[in-house]
Amino acid sequence: MTTTPKNGVGRICAPPLLLAVLALAAFYLPGASAAMQFEPGRWWNVLFCHFAHWTADHLLWDVLAFAALGMFCCRFSAGRFWLAIGLSALAVPFAVILLQPEITSYRG
Repeated sequence: MTTTPKNGVGRICAPPLLLAVLALAAFYLPGASAAMQFEPGRWWNVLFCHFAHWTADHLLWDVLAFAALGMFCCRFSAGRFWLAIGLSALAVPFAVILLQPEITSYRG
């Protein structure tokens, strides 16, 4: 008899891995990162800019940290994972613009 692990411990949560794969695809698709970066006046990129990265190192460390932490959090509550992703995806670009006005574009 098999039992389902309590609180999702021991199971793999796919959403963080899917988002990491999208970031990898955006980096290697020519022109995608530049098109997705957030700049003042390009408000439609608020959600997409998180998939854009400046360098392979930037991408690697972001994807590794995001996938590891995301899988850990998602295993306990997929709903809270998506809530945190949604809120932070909206908050980060605006915080960059408000708190670091000298930054003219943002990626990942």
